[in-house]
Amino acid sequence: MSFNIKISDGKGQIKNLQVKNSDTIRSAKTATGYIPTNSWKWKIDGGVLSDDKTIGDYNLEEDDVIVVSKNQLGGDFYK
Repeated sequence: MSFNIKISDGKGQIKNLQVKNSDTIRSAKTATGYIPTNSWKWKIDGGVLSDDKTIGDYNLEEDDVIVVSKNQLGGDFYK
């Protein structure tokens, strides 16, 4: 059975995505255009979703909101 989740860029843009519990996070990222997938972090409830896990592994439900952010390289300590 498929259902919709919401993908938010944190700036007010929200995409709806139809998923199944068996879909991987990687395939969901690809379906929404977040490629290469390892350049993007998907988060829910403060946790980062792993590309190799499935939607069902995270017990995502209808209208759950995933927040997307670009991976950022570390740097020097703030001076």
